[in-house]
Amino acid sequence: MAGLNLSSSILSMFAHGNVVILESHASGKTLRSYHGTAEGIGGRGIHAQWKVNVRGFGVIALQNQHTPSHWLAIRDGATIANAGGGPYCEFRLLTVNDNVVLESTQYPGQHVGVRPDGSIKPPGQTGTGKHAQFKPILHQQVYLQRDAQPLSVT
Repeated sequence: MAGLNLSSSILSMFAHGNVVILESHASGKTLRSYHGTAEGIGGRGIHAQWKVNVRGFGVIALQNQHTPSHWLAIRDGATIANAGGGPYCEFRLLTVNDNVVLESTQYPGQHVGVRPDGSIKPPGQTGTGKHAQFKPILHQQVYLQRDAQPLSVT
């Protein structure tokens, strides 16, 4: 069962400003934005690097490092990687074992998902199983300053 585990060291990777890479449990490859298209066939290069923007308690948005104007989003029944950073880009972080699941705040119950072949699974058909699970890899850590927003309350 997926849930928000506030004591999880996994969630600490999602501090505001950190850069993470999300390795798909299903494909073994990373989630990337390539020419604005979300794909689950990436490596660890700049297309697969996502800057964390904390939007609220347990809610984040992910900005692509290669193209900063491109944000990961679920909109109109699809996972896209070229949104502009608005409310469709906001995800609730859930944890399953040592993985995270990204659930849309605009469409509860819809999750970012990757099939074993690396193609993106429709969010409405993606639960919290292995297609929705990502192993987060901390690529770059930004040390918190006094006014930085933490993901959780300590």
